[in-house]
Amino acid sequence: MNELIKVESRSIGGKSIQTINARELHQFLNVATRFNDWIGSRIEQYGFIPNQDFVTFTENPVKGRPIIEYTITLDMAKELSMVERNEKGKQARRYFIECERQLLAKPSVPALPRPSDDLPSALRSAINRRAWTLSHAAYEEYRQRMLKDKMILSGRQHPEDWKPLETRQDALEHVEGMASLLETYSNVIRERGRRLPS
Repeated sequence: MNELIKVESRSIGGKSIQTINARELHQFLNVATRFNDWIGSRIEQYGFIPNQDFVTFTENPVKGRPIIEYTITLDMAKELSMVERNEKGKQARRYFIECERQLLAKPSVPALPRPSDDLPSALRSAINRRAWTLSHAAYEEYRQRMLKDKMILSGRQHPEDWKPLETRQDALEHVEGMASLLETYSNVIRERGRRLPS
């Protein structure tokens, strides 16, 4: 199959799908209308949806203004080709159908077996229990630290009550730094409040 228009795999709407450049399709179809007018009216007329049927991006040429490019799905390309109602449109539509057929005919890569499929169920259970215990312990430690930090910042607990000796100075500096930032923030808010008209 000869390549009429370059088909590339791109991400649209979080999925990797076959796409083409709309400007290349416009050129291939020999459309008399200016590209920007053509693509804009077709999107509006046929209800194509951004990030589902197409995506746009800006290309900056060396000289001149930035150009908005459209990457469109093969489905959108087929529909645009069909509505042109000319021989080039038929040719492009058949080409896109053949591209899809070839993509579907490619043998798919077999999925790797899940590691747990090869393990006995007792070992799998032990691994899952251990993973749960470790993740729960990590979460609990994080939660306790956040709680203590909140209590220190609110003034309900003193850092020396829970920090190891080697980190007490760090904790005090952290709390003093936070207090300084909060004081600066309060001053800025007060100053802005004074400037507001009554």
